[in-house]
Amino acid sequence: ALTQHLRAHFCAACCYVTPHYVRRPAGATDDAWREAMGYQRRARGFEPKEQYYNRMAGYLTLWAALLQAEAVPIYDERTEQMRMEPHANPAGAAEAWRWLARLANQKAQRITPTLLLAFLKPSAHMLARRYPRQTEKLLRFLATDYLLSVESLLAASSGASGAEERAALAVLSSWLKETREALRCGRLKPPADAVEMPDFLIPDDTREAGEGGGW
Repeated sequence: ALTQHLRAHFCAACCYVTPHYVRRPAGATDDAWREAMGYQRRARGFEPKEQYYNRMAGYLTLWAALLQAEAVPIYDERTEQMRMEPHANPAGAAEAWRWLARLANQKAQRITPTLLLAFLKPSAHMLARRYPRQTEKLLRFLATDYLLSVESLLAASSGASGAEERAALAVLSSWLKETREALRCGRLKPPADAVEMPDFLIPDDTREAGEGGGW
């Protein structure tokens, strides 16, 4: 129940968690379409496309990170320390695989490279461990046929209008190449930043925060 509730909140904030591309209704204005896609309003119009892409990618990265989690922090009263204990994820690999399958079966859009990279980076190692053969096949499909369809889509854009999409496509293509090679060699691991990050941060000492005046 908690997972479903959490997923509902993610979907309300980011339609790509479903994943779902919002089609432009016939006769809809640019503003109405942006609002349907989840663009945030600003004092003058809407947030820039780059900011929107980054925000949607942030939601997907967090969602993928939650899906790949296979341990939970437990406080040990005896040692007064936190430790990680294995715990079955009610969504986990199955939900992550469904997301990728649904996205791969939809026609690629301009934002697709950004979405794929945001989702795959935190979750690819988990998927490769659970579904090794299927993951290799899916990554091969994404690196070949699917990326070609994205390239064809972006070929119509020129100049600065498609700069974000072309940059995201280049990064995704490079990441897929490196990841497929790592998978073949059996050395695909979680992202380096997740590996090197400590499990828990020591809280700041704020005992003297109120001393010495204000700002």
